Amino acid sequence: MNVANRQACAEQHYDYPIEDVFDAWLDPTSLADWMRVPSWEKGVTAESQPEVGGSYRLVMHKPDGDVVHTGTYLEIERPHRLVFYMDAPRFVGRGQCRHDRTLGPRWRDPSDPHS
Repeated sequence: MNVANRQACAEQHYDYPIEDVFDAWLDPTSLADWMRVPSWEKGVTAESQPEVGGSYRLVMHKPDGDVVHTGTYLEIERPHRLVFYMDAPRFVGRGQCRHDRTLGPRWRDPSDPHS
């Protein structure tokens, strides 16, 4: 399958200030805690050089072996835009994929309890 030109879009909502969520993507301690899967007893370790051209390494310690994610930061525009490459051969198996995170406020409609 050729995945070179495919895109995926996901939306997540957090009840935290944009700056805190953005910073969590760049801080190794926060990132390791955020990416931890409770059923994987060994946890996650992370390293990060949060600057354009800097790299990161995230290791998810699974019972059946480690899953290593590595990448390079392409754009950092705090607190609204973070672009990076990620390579996780065990999961992706097709080389690097580009991630483009855009953060912004979520406008809530006070009359809608589900907004």
